[in-house]
Amino acid sequence: MDLSKDVDLDDDSCPAGPAKFKGKLIDSSGRHDGNGKSDEQFDSVYSSGYKSFDGLPSGNLDSGICERRLISDEERLIPVDGIASLNLENEDKIVSVDEGFVSSEKLIERVAQTDTIDSRTVEDENKEHQKLIVDIFQQDEDGDTRLQTAIIQENQTLCLYFIWLCNDPKLLNFKNNYLQSALHLAVLTKQAVIARKLMASGALVDSRDHFGNTPLHVASKEGLAYFARILTEPVTYSETKDNRYKLPYQQIPQNLEARNYDGQVCLHLAAENGHIETIDVLLSKGANVNTRDGKSGRSILHYAAESGFMPLLSYLVQQKHCELDINCMTYSGMTPIMLANGRGQHEAVRFLQQAGAFCDTDSSSGEEDMNEESYDDVKINGVIVSQR
Repeated sequence: MDLSKDVDLDDDSCPAGPAKFKGKLIDSSGRHDGNGKSDEQFDSVYSSGYKSFDGLPSGNLDSGICERRLISDEERLIPVDGIASLNLENEDKIVSVDEGFVSSEKLIERVAQTDTIDSRTVEDENKEHQKLIVDIFQQDEDGDTRLQTAIIQENQTLCLYFIWLCNDPKLLNFKNNYLQSALHLAVLTKQAVIARKLMASGALVDSRDHFGNTPLHVASKEGLAYFARILTEPVTYSETKDNRYKLPYQQIPQNLEARNYDGQVCLHLAAENGHIETIDVLLSKGANVNTRDGKSGRSILHYAAESGFMPLLSYLVQQKHCELDINCMTYSGMTPIMLANGRGQHEAVRFLQQAGAFCDTDSSSGEEDMNEESYDDVKINGVIVSQR
């Protein structure tokens, strides 16, 4: 039948009605008479197999029609009479895109074998990785891991590789015999990339060495203003994408009032060594300019006045937003101008007076008098002890 030609249906468009080709009835052999009537009426090849009218029983089409019908009327690929020729006895040789001809038993067996191989591969890889981790973070006689040794040797590529392999942030906080963590060493060796990567991988920013100094204390003492910025900048999400674990929470910036074992905060170490740029970074992060140290109660203004360091004095007085207390006292009641006067820092004294510092001349030498005071007799439990 030529499907490119128009096909007209009868008036009620019933698929069970007699097939017409340009108004002529077709017989079972494909012939038609001139009057539009057939010798034997039958269903169209497009019918569903039900009876077309009372002349044929339901579902019993002519065998010739069945042989010519296709499985897919649209694609017309596999005729019914050709299906019987397929041989499924040797199904392993059958090639199919969707493996429709592969038996379920064989398919399940193949999947099981693949899963077994994959699980063994993953298990072996995990064992190798764990063995490598143990080797990298095993400490030597100095307490240094291979990561810490690589930092000391300034081997940045190896350091980044070791950090990437790490599967637990606790490994990054191992300390050597001087209680220095990897982050301490990265700051001391001035390796900014390594320091930031360690922070993004969970290294503790408030870890203390044997002096009680955190990495920020070290940066402040050494005047590493850039590292002070790095250590006080919170970690972003994009920096943590390569981590193999969930990053534990830690406060960044750290507590800027944290003291080392000498009672000094980061500001004190920076001021003691005259690092104005580092002081500026710390103040911008919220450090308290009037914080007193733990031993004598001196602020950084006391440090500057006592040493006569005029650039720092000038800087501090100009910081109006910091609410500088120019008359703050030590534990013994000494103000910055009193310390400057006692140390003979006359320029500092004049500068502080101009800035509004109160100067009590009667007590200006109080510290010297206290140090020069002598004792005639020393008594222990009421008994005079002779002096040697």
